[in-house]
Amino acid sequence: NRALQKTNNITFYEVQSDHVLYFGKSFSDNNLLILITLDSFNTQNCTFKVPLQDLGISDESTYKVHELLTDRQFMWQGETQE
Repeated sequence: NRALQKTNNITFYEVQSDHVLYFGKSFSDNNLLILITLDSFNTQNCTFKVPLQDLGISDESTYKVHELLTDRQFMWQGETQE
């Protein structure tokens, strides 16, 4: 994944948890949003905002999200997600 091979393309985002790190990496039209738990013993839940404007997505649009660890896909709408 070309976005992961660069070091000058990282943006950190606010997340509503002290136990989760949230950042994005992009290269060309490949955009990754990454949430990482900092707690290796417990599952973490959090509320976060998708940077729709940065991704060129309108507030009213529905967009597809591909969760890479489980290969699941979701349809989301709006910037606030849990």
